[in-house]
Amino acid sequence: MRLGDKLGIAEPPNARLVSSFKENPDSRMAAAYIATGSYRWNAGMFVTKASFLLELLREYKPELEEAPTRVAAVWDDEASRNEILEGMWPGLEKIAIDHAVAEPAALEGHIAVVLSTFSMSVLLTATQS
Repeated sequence: MRLGDKLGIAEPPNARLVSSFKENPDSRMAAAYIATGSYRWNAGMFVTKASFLLELLREYKPELEEAPTRVAAVWDDEASRNEILEGMWPGLEKIAIDHAVAEPAALEGHIAVVLSTFSMSVLLTATQS
């Protein structure tokens, strides 16, 4: 994520607009981005209202917005829900939300980031066959 202007809000004071977003750059490009000091790595956690996400889908990928809207309309009817999913799912474009929404939304000032520093540990487990 390329950092944009500070949002100027009290909580959190380090919130910034994201001026551009590039999902999975190659290692050379990622190193170049980080070297500028203007980029941060995305942890892949998006927080938004479902209604706003649907608005962004409608704007950038309208063919993807229809499916969740139709499923939501019949959510409590399992048979109808499954029928819609089975009919629509195979034909939907398989695209990460980062590419479908975050990249174009960042260019239009719809994405903000709260900067944070933390350590991360990875727990690996082995299973026996």
